[in-house]
Amino acid sequence: MTLDRRQFLTTAGVVSTAAALPVVSTAAATPASAAPGHGRIRLTDPLVEKKTGPLGIDVDRPRFSWTVESDGRGVEQTAYRLRLRTSGRRPRAVWDSGVVRSRESANVAYDGPALRAATEYTWQVDVTTNRGSATTSSSFRTGLYADADWAGAAWIGNERGADEVTDLRFDDASWMWAAEGDLAGQDRAFRIVRSAPEGTTATRAEVLITADDSYTLWVDGTELGATEPAENGWQGSRFHEADLSGATTVVAVRGTNDAVSAGAVLAVVRLTYADGTTATLTSGSDWRAATDFPDDFARPDLDDSGWSPAQEIAAYGAGPWGAASGCRPATRCRRRCCARSSTSHPGWSGPRCTWRRAGTRTCR
Repeated sequence: MTLDRRQFLTTAGVVSTAAALPVVSTAAATPASAAPGHGRIRLTDPLVEKKTGPLGIDVDRPRFSWTVESDGRGVEQTAYRLRLRTSGRRPRAVWDSGVVRSRESANVAYDGPALRAATEYTWQVDVTTNRGSATTSSSFRTGLYADADWAGAAWIGNERGADEVTDLRFDDASWMWAAEGDLAGQDRAFRIVRSAPEGTTATRAEVLITADDSYTLWVDGTELGATEPAENGWQGSRFHEADLSGATTVVAVRGTNDAVSAGAVLAVVRLTYADGTTATLTSGSDWRAATDFPDDFARPDLDDSGWSPAQEIAAYGAGPWGAASGCRPATRCRRRCCARSSTSHPGWSGPRCTWRRAGTRTCR
């Protein structure tokens, strides 16, 4: 067979051009003399830091990548536009790159305002090619960037040493909630009232608490702390303490939860009295609960006699939340926890391979 020189050069030119294109072509090979079709443009593999929908991104300027695909040949990206917004019920625009004339589609760095820690974002890329345009979107969640983001964190761990944060444990507590009512995502209020033994007064309250999704805690009408909703935030318990001076102590909690997953509060309270005695209160049916309550429900003089007993969803260690084993400071467990496997499975709430600051008081 004799190959014409002009035919050879034409064929070679087509092969060389196709190899240089930054576009994945899914079309079957066609003769050099055939006119290439435009095909349909689409974007695939939206990645952040080379991962699909990653959780815990801790870089200041995450990099975005995407792949342009077409059924035709000769397709080339000419411009892109990246946009970023917060996810959730009330999304907020964060960054818009504007139209950028570029063929870059890999490791394009974020160039907007500082991202918030522990926040889910949705990003979208609009691509223009010489054959048309396409759009794709995905999401990612930031991790914790600075020590302050841990909000005073320690670990849920095993036996404690001399530097323990508290010896309180959840062993006898139950995950509690209130009847669902009409709104599955409606906040719940919880209260428990305890009178001091005759002839003495309360001097100190210690509370170990966690919730799915979040909580606000009051003792005798004073707010001691609160958490923000976070994915698997219930795995991190917090320790609060306060000085008391009355004969009656009122502990109140507001629990919040979305309408998707089960909600619950887990708590153990220790009251110390002037005579040296103590009383321990654990979350469960001894608490009063309500779905319809005033904003100031935590005030000590509120009449909660019409409230129902809290519903015990599951004993500690059971239900969808599994078990944990108390609160230890970060200095004792940060290396131990990171030496263990970070593989997760349903109900797992053991140590995670994450660094924590020494002396903090949130357990995880």
